[in-house]
Amino acid sequence: MLLLQKQAELPLVWKWILGLAYLVLVGASLMVLWRRFRTKEVKVTLHFSFTWKDLAYLGLFWLSARVIAIVGTLLNQAISGQETTANDAGLQVLAHFMTGGFPLFSLLYFLVIAFIAPIMEELAFRGYPTLDLFKGQFNVWAAIVTLVIFSLPHATNAVEFITYAGMGVLLYLAYRRRGNLLDSIFLHILNNLPAAIYLLLISLT
Repeated sequence: MLLLQKQAELPLVWKWILGLAYLVLVGASLMVLWRRFRTKEVKVTLHFSFTWKDLAYLGLFWLSARVIAIVGTLLNQAISGQETTANDAGLQVLAHFMTGGFPLFSLLYFLVIAFIAPIMEELAFRGYPTLDLFKGQFNVWAAIVTLVIFSLPHATNAVEFITYAGMGVLLYLAYRRRGNLLDSIFLHILNNLPAAIYLLLISLT
């Protein structure tokens, strides 16, 4: 976000240096977190194969997440007068900075929204807490704790909290179904991808 805000003040060479440095730093951090998660406990299940049944479940969870997002947005408008959640409003502000901006920064932001953030958030909000706090056990308390720590950073009022909590439940169920964090990661990516593509297209106009 800071790179997008300050891009007009930076010389071209520094834009490339900072953009590539950011990519390396984020990539290295993600790799460390991922490797630690994979080796943290032998019971960690990471199936890279998906059957049609698995894909059908992901599709069902995604459609449910869209319904929750739409209903939550409508309730938020009716109760608080806000046309969108604070999190989505922040994305719209950044869309302004992306319009006609430095292409590498726009591409980095697309990658963050679409892929990097979903992976890191699933590790931080579901993967690690489930292993560290609940010893890899899936139960009601694990669901409650993970959806709370997922919702709090995203919400600014009660309606937004409930909306993100509902989405957190779906992400938890996706993880719990096979005990495979990749399921919730892919669901999270599917949820973020449309907005990320939209912002990228805006930056190209």
